[in-house]
Amino acid sequence: MKTLQEHEAEFWEGYKSQVAADPKCGISCPLCGEELYEDITQIVSSYPDSPPQHAVVCGKCDWRGSIH
Repeated sequence: MKTLQEHEAEFWEGYKSQVAADPKCGISCPLCGEELYEDITQIVSSYPDSPPQHAVVCGKCDWRGSIH
């Protein structure tokens, strides 16, 4: 069995690789219209009764927000 630390390390390594390969999320920026991308440097909290949120950022105007 894996330890919690091993699981977390494996998860984040895979997640970073996945997002690095295709960080864009297919949603336009509400300010400038450029495509947003997922910001893996930000942690967006979620509550147990709602779906997790992902931080997104615009590379053109630096707008930041979150999506489900």
